[in-house]
Amino acid sequence: MALFTITTTAPVAATPNQVGSITITLPHAGSFTFSENDFTTNCAPVYSHPQGHAISKIKIDTLTNVAGSFQLTGTDIIVGQEIDVTDIASGLLTFVDDSSDATAHTSNFTYFASDVVSNSFGSVIGTISASVLAEANTPPVIGDNTATLFYGLTLTFTAAMFTTDTTPAYSDAEGNTPDKLKLTSLPTNGTIKYKGKPALLNAEIDFADITSGFLTFVGPTGFTGFGSGSFNFEIADSAGSYSNEIV
Repeated sequence: MALFTITTTAPVAATPNQVGSITITLPHAGSFTFSENDFTTNCAPVYSHPQGHAISKIKIDTLTNVAGSFQLTGTDIIVGQEIDVTDIASGLLTFVDDSSDATAHTSNFTYFASDVVSNSFGSVIGTISASVLAEANTPPVIGDNTATLFYGLTLTFTAAMFTTDTTPAYSDAEGNTPDKLKLTSLPTNGTIKYKGKPALLNAEIDFADITSGFLTFVGPTGFTGFGSGSFNFEIADSAGSYSNEIV
């Protein structure tokens, strides 16, 4: 009688066959702390391994930082760096926006993943994106002002009459400068003129033109009295936000 023996080998340790992508959103100048789930169950498609082995590490393939950076323990990550998932689970992988770009912008990196058994990185690629929202612009605070004009004369407005000389004075939370003046009503008596012609309702006037003396008020004839030349205005800051007040 002869014996035939069959020896089976251990299964070949496979690598992850599916990793996913995810985009996180954060405010201007904000930060985000990644979790292990962002690389496994929160991404699309979800992490998968043919033998069910858990994720072990990620390896940075490409990296694009825009006005911010992905960091591990506070240090910028680099292409080729391997990051243990236990460090991610400990909250050590973050994205920090540096606030230098007020517009909406996105940073990202692509990565490979390894599992706890093979300790080898698969060929499938996932993407992590950090989408930063545009900076919220607070409208400026503006105030009232009064001026006295001798009968029959013309008043030439200055920028200060609408900014530093008002009560309260012009201010802006982001430090933006005044950019445009909008005439939201016109005086019943007298005429506001812009570059020598009667100004139109809702006309937008650059502060540079006001500084150049192009905005004037011609007093009425046959009418005197406090408030006879009152009008409403708004000011837009250099980021484009308007706020209104009455003069």
